[in-house]
Amino acid sequence: MNVVVWSFVTSGMRLVGQDEVVILLVKEDENDPLPPRDMFLHLNEVFLHAKQGWIIDMFFLYFAFTFTALQLLESYFFCTGQIIGNLGHSIVALGGYDLGFLGNRHNAGFLFIRQSYQCVNSLRLPEPPYLFGVLMNKWEIPWAKMFPLRLMLRLGTEYRYYPCPLISYRNRKPVFEEVGHTVMNLLCDFRNFQYHLPCVEDTECCMEKGFITVRFPRHRYDQIVKVCQGSNEHVLAIGLGFAKRADAHLVCVQNFENGQYETKAINIDGQGRKVTGTSFIIFNASLKGSDPLECRAAVVEDGIMAQINVRGLENLKEALKSMRSISFKSYRKTEDEGSLPVEQETILIEWTDDPKTCNAGVKSPIDGKDMIGVESRRVSLKHSMDFLNGTLAVRCTEVFLTDEKDGVALYRAEIDVSRLAENLAMASCAVLRGHLYDYRDAGTTKIALRVSLGPDIVEYEVGAKGERFPPQAMTEFDDKIMPLIYECARVWGARPRLEMELIFRIFQH
Repeated sequence: MNVVVWSFVTSGMRLVGQDEVVILLVKEDENDPLPPRDMFLHLNEVFLHAKQGWIIDMFFLYFAFTFTALQLLESYFFCTGQIIGNLGHSIVALGGYDLGFLGNRHNAGFLFIRQSYQCVNSLRLPEPPYLFGVLMNKWEIPWAKMFPLRLMLRLGTEYRYYPCPLISYRNRKPVFEEVGHTVMNLLCDFRNFQYHLPCVEDTECCMEKGFITVRFPRHRYDQIVKVCQGSNEHVLAIGLGFAKRADAHLVCVQNFENGQYETKAINIDGQGRKVTGTSFIIFNASLKGSDPLECRAAVVEDGIMAQINVRGLENLKEALKSMRSISFKSYRKTEDEGSLPVEQETILIEWTDDPKTCNAGVKSPIDGKDMIGVESRRVSLKHSMDFLNGTLAVRCTEVFLTDEKDGVALYRAEIDVSRLAENLAMASCAVLRGHLYDYRDAGTTKIALRVSLGPDIVEYEVGAKGERFPPQAMTEFDDKIMPLIYECARVWGARPRLEMELIFRIFQH
C-alpha cells in the first residue's frame, strides 16, 4: 500500500497463553524518530489481561468445545481467560491517555485477525501462530463485539484491499456509525451485549452461478448441533467463517446519510468474481406451500436469507443432526399460463472432510512435525508453576492433543487428562530446571515433551530446535517421567492411542 509504518512485534505473550501480536501503524511523520508510547502501554494491557486469566462466560466455553477432542478444557489446569484469538478485539483503558489513544479520542482499540491473502513479505514476524491488530474507531466497537467478520470485510472495502488491510491509520474515519436498522438487530444484543449470532468456525457459504453452497466440516458437528438446539421453530441463523475458497465476498456498507445498510462486494485484486462468500445464512420458515424442498433465497446485507416452509426447516435440522446433506430449490414462475415453474437457484447443504486449520505454521520442537489441525490449549497461569534456577525460569505454556478419528475423545472423560498433563509438566520442569543455563547458552528457549499411550505403545520423546535429545541427556527424564507414564498406561489400558505434546519455555525471570 506504499506507506511507511511502525512495526510493533511482541515477544513473550505466549508465556501468558496469548498469541504474539503484530501491529503495523502508519507513521504520521516519516521523520518522526520515536514510536508512540501509547502502543507500548496498550500492548502491556493486553499482556496483563491475558496474565490475569479473567473467566469467560461458561456458555461460550461449553458451546465452543463440548463433545470435541478437548472435553477437558473446563479443567482448572488450562486457560479459560481473556485470551484474544482470531477476530477477537482489545479495548484501550478508559482515562489512560490524556489526548486520546494515539492522539485521537475516537481510537478505541484493535481488531485482531489472521493473515490470509495479505502480502507479508519483508516483515519481521514472530513464530506462528500470531495475530495482526488493526486499529478500531469507537463507533466500530459494537461490530467487533457482535459480528467482527462484518467489520473486517468492511475495512477491506474501505481500502480496496482483500479481505482486509493489516495496517492501521490513527485518524481515519469510522466505517460504521450508530447501529441502525439491520437484520442483526434481531440476532444480536447491541444494547447489553448478552447474546449474539452463533458463529461456527471453518463453516462457509459461497454463491456461484445457479448455486448457493453451505459447507459444514465434520469436525464442527457438535457446534452445528448446538446451533440447532438453540434455535426456535421458525428461524435457524448461522454465522459463518471467512470463505478462503472464494475469490470475492459480500460486504455490508452503512449509508451515513440515512443510516441504512447496503450490499457491496470485494474481490481479490486482478481476479474475476466467480465464487462469492457470505458472512451468514438465515433459514426462515415463512414460505407458504407444501413442498418442503422449495425455497426463495435473497441476499440480505452481507448474508443470505432463505425462506422455506416449516416442514422444510424441520427436515433441515434433522439432516444437520444426522450429518446428512440436503438441498433446496428456488423456482420462478413464467409468464405463459399453464407452463411449469422454472428452477432458478439451488441451495446445497453439504458436509465436508476438510481438515482443521488451527495452529497453521506451528512445528514441533522435537522433530519439526507439522501441528496444523492439532488442537491445543494454553496452560493457566493460576495453576502453573515457574521452576527457577537463578535468574532463569521454565514454565509449561501449552498442551497439544492429537485428535484421533476413532473417538479417543470419548475416553478422555474417563481419566483426568488435565491432571496427567499437570503431573507431566511438573516432573519435566523439575528435570529441566537444573540445566537452564546450558539450554540458554545453546540458544534453546523452547522444549517439547511428547507422550504416546496405546494398546501397543508406551513411549515418550523430548527435543528442541527440531532434534530429539540424545540418549545421554534422557537419564533424568527416565527416572522422573517413566514411572508416571507407566501408571497412566495402566489406567488407559487398551483404549485408542492418545498422543500429548507439552511445550516448555525458558525465560528470564
